[in-house]
Amino acid sequence: RTIQAILELRQQHDLTLADVEGASVMTSRRAQVPLIYSRPKTGLEGKFSLQYAVTAALNDGELTLSTFTDAMVMRPEVQDFLPKVETSEDDGSPLPRWAKVTLRLRNQTELIHRVETLKGSNADPLSDDEIIDKFVSCCRYAGYDSRVEAYAATVLASVDLSTSARALTDAIHSR
Repeated sequence: RTIQAILELRQQHDLTLADVEGASVMTSRRAQVPLIYSRPKTGLEGKFSLQYAVTAALNDGELTLSTFTDAMVMRPEVQDFLPKVETSEDDGSPLPRWAKVTLRLRNQTELIHRVETLKGSNADPLSDDEIIDKFVSCCRYAGYDSRVEAYAATVLASVDLSTSARALTDAIHSR
């Protein structure tokens, strides 16, 4: 939810990391339990860092598997921004989950966005194009470049995803 809020603010206001002075993230209670690294130095640590995910989303406009390499985590502009991301948890109920992001911009304005419904959930499912984009990104990360878009579209057209994601994995393994 935090990353969704960051990406939506970035897109709505045409922001880059250079536009942002700092960020504050408040989440529902216990949402940050696995996020144990505030100043990650490796890709693996980056996967467990809310500060890194916020910074990378602001800087890159997306989070992909490639986001979580050692080299990406150690980019100077990313490392410089990590201390500017403040995190806190609400004292209330852990459910339902939510995140509220406040961006403090260099032009002295603040942008606030709260997300309760997670993109990709049953309540807000990914579009076919978003599913294909995600599939293609994962394939490319794994080294498969040839015709992945066409393959993704073919698989998607042949599977009823409304029943379960298991149908997609079954279709991939049967080909």
